[in-house]
Amino acid sequence: IGYSHTRVDTQDRTPLEPYLVQNRTVMDMKIMGQVQSLSVYGEAALDPLYNLQRFVFSMTASRYAVRIEGRRTGRKSFAGRIWTEGTARRFVAEVPEDVVLYSPMMDFVLGRLSPGETITMKTFDPVSFSPADVLVRAVRVEPLRLAATVTNALALEIEMQGAVFRAWLDTEGRLLRQETPMGWALEACSAEEAVQFATGGS
Repeated sequence: IGYSHTRVDTQDRTPLEPYLVQNRTVMDMKIMGQVQSLSVYGEAALDPLYNLQRFVFSMTASRYAVRIEGRRTGRKSFAGRIWTEGTARRFVAEVPEDVVLYSPMMDFVLGRLSPGETITMKTFDPVSFSPADVLVRAVRVEPLRLAATVTNALALEIEMQGAVFRAWLDTEGRLLRQETPMGWALEACSAEEAVQFATGGS
């Protein structure tokens, strides 16, 4: 029904924000008997210690659109604006210092969990403007088939705000498959396969 692409890049033009994490998700979903396109974009700029400095979140679905932008104004405070239905309003939010948006060590740490081990971290929900605890539990190592390849993958259960996601990682900590509480399953694919969907190829 679509694809999700996340990239982490470095930039030189803003020394205080050298890391840029971007995600774009595009899906075609059937809602009330009609196929509707959903487009979500998220961007987070991080400082050299991977602390959040600013973020952008936008979602477009049918005739509805929302855009949220925020920037750090203090050690824990952020200020920004929300645009929806042609109007804008300001907001102020607090983000704890131990919130994790991205760290190159996280993939390594998650990929090295052993069955039965757990790890808890905080992340930031740009929709509710609040931190959220995330509990990651390593369940088992099991064979996972993707296309014509079978890989021994670490199966994880990820609990966030009462919802449980399931994910499978390879030995490098790369995400191979994810299942959501909504019944969606996401699998790793090549850039060519994602572009084929985006251009309407079959």
